[in-house]
Amino acid sequence: MASTSRSVRSLLTCIALGLAAGSFTAPAHAQILGIELKDAKAAKRYKKNVIEINGRKMIVGEPVAGISWDSATRTANYMNNGVNVLFVADPKNPEKVPYRFRRGERISSGSKGKVSVNGADIAYVHAHLPEQSLMGLAGEYALRIEQLENLEAQRKRCSKGTVEWFAVQERIVVHLERLENWLRRTAFPGAADDVAKDVKKERKVKLVDGVDARALRAKKSVEKIPTPALLESCAQEHGGGKWHFRTHQSQHVRITHCVELIPDEVAANLLDLAERLIEGFRVDLVDPYRSDTFPDNIPDGWFQEFFLGPNDVVMHEKMWESYYAQSWGPRKAERLQMAGTGANLGPPLRRVNYWRLTDGIDLDGLVAHGLGHTLADLHYGGGLAGMSQDWLEEAVGYYLSIEYLGRNNVTCHGHYDPEKDRYGKSKRDQEEKKKGDKPLRMGLRDFFVEHALADGPRYEKLIPKIRFELNEADLCKAWSFYEFIVKSEGEKGQRLLRATCKRARNKGTLINGLREDGTALYELADVDFYKWIEERWRNWVTKSS
Repeated sequence: MASTSRSVRSLLTCIALGLAAGSFTAPAHAQILGIELKDAKAAKRYKKNVIEINGRKMIVGEPVAGISWDSATRTANYMNNGVNVLFVADPKNPEKVPYRFRRGERISSGSKGKVSVNGADIAYVHAHLPEQSLMGLAGEYALRIEQLENLEAQRKRCSKGTVEWFAVQERIVVHLERLENWLRRTAFPGAADDVAKDVKKERKVKLVDGVDARALRAKKSVEKIPTPALLESCAQEHGGGKWHFRTHQSQHVRITHCVELIPDEVAANLLDLAERLIEGFRVDLVDPYRSDTFPDNIPDGWFQEFFLGPNDVVMHEKMWESYYAQSWGPRKAERLQMAGTGANLGPPLRRVNYWRLTDGIDLDGLVAHGLGHTLADLHYGGGLAGMSQDWLEEAVGYYLSIEYLGRNNVTCHGHYDPEKDRYGKSKRDQEEKKKGDKPLRMGLRDFFVEHALADGPRYEKLIPKIRFELNEADLCKAWSFYEFIVKSEGEKGQRLLRATCKRARNKGTLINGLREDGTALYELADVDFYKWIEERWRNWVTKSS
């Protein structure tokens, strides 16, 4: 098997955000929490407010009293023997916000928008949508509907049956599927069911033959495959017969999972999500620009694997060494403290994300963020190794997670500062600010954009950084700049990112070389490319947020 590259070793030394219960503190920012109940009897008491997200039944809501989430310490706090009050969403109506603001305070808009949960009924609390609010979700939904309306208007301007018409039709289907996925994995399963009907209706229109067949082949490829004998023997040896594994695979992705923790249905759902992510990425960012000079670098076969094992550190250590034949290297003790690591292995050449499932780990998030890293390497860098643009891997990971899940609950080791909150704001600064309703009004997009505009570096300062130099402001800017490239810059934006990766092979000429590439690509004269692209991003993000 191939050895682990430096970029992959640093890339996949990841941690998943976890939670714990403690005493009450007031939230500094809006948070949407997921509350899992102790048993079916408890769930029955709150049946009007319980929704299911990828096999997990929970109440999803924004804290009001008795319950909170501390993003600095990453802990949940709730009244164990008292009442915990939350604002909850209407599962059928993403536009309906259950509160309004009066003198900086949230005031209930109706009797059905609030729920009281007895602490004795709570089994577990996690940050379902960190730094997000129900008002922010309503805003995000409006943006997604606007994007679909723009695509529908674009389709109307095309003659039906032409290549141009079919190309827009493909994007409408993909964006509807993305909206359904977002609704189902945030808080709106009822609305997701309605969008699923729209998807079915649009799917009746036959797309361009090659793309239609590709999407259908990937969707139907999910299956359980025989468990490798070596996997079974290694699990028996290092797990003492306590843990058993199965393997599911789709056209592009394999999931090796512990059956005691992840049922077959959940594994199949994760593969369905993975194929949606890959197909959506292709339809938006590859198909419209594909040519002899802009090839599709995403393989037709298997290129990604996720290993999802138990939270057993000794077994985690030994399975990596015996089943995957990998060494932990000189930083073994440090790497074993993390929930995840990874490598490029072969044959066939593939990326393996190797995870130990800690409490509350976000499985959807692991798949979306991990695939973001891999797709960035393939699409922009041309292969799985040696892209040397860590900010771009993070940007695509964040982008796909937020687009499809409404959240990013996976962050990479080296980005966390205990003296700051999750995205780099000083805790002392937060405490010294005047109290007001702005943090509670802000959704995740507002939070990221504000931080990127205030503290994010210019492009030429961002692109030389390696992973462990990236701070929270860099991550916010990376996500925002990538969204700008995707949604505003079309083919030129995609070519700019490929040029960045190509130039990054030589750090000594990266900045000046890319300045020349950007100037030529955008046909600029008498202006510095980096200053020009920064102003262009600022103008776009200010108008679109």
